[in-house]
Amino acid sequence: MNAGKPEERARLLTWERLEDDLFAAAACTSQVYVFSLEGCVEQGFIECIAAIDWRRARRDLSARDWRAIRRRRALFRLALRAERLADVLYPSRAPSG
Repeated sequence: MNAGKPEERARLLTWERLEDDLFAAAACTSQVYVFSLEGCVEQGFIECIAAIDWRRARRDLSARDWRAIRRRRALFRLALRAERLADVLYPSRAPSG
């Protein structure tokens, strides 16, 4: 496990927190991705994820919350596009050696 020290282990995500995060994400999209499946395996979360009743995902967001979510998604997509454009306009230079 990557978290060998007690202070590192204390920062690991609990199942309850991960489940809350998954439900919050599922309320906004039909596809949810988990960044570290290895971490989920190490903590024994894979079976829990497989057993989730996705119908429990929050869908009771207000119109204001949905607008804020759409606005943040649009800004994030714009930032990703700008990064690609910056790579084209200002390519990184390999160190001369």
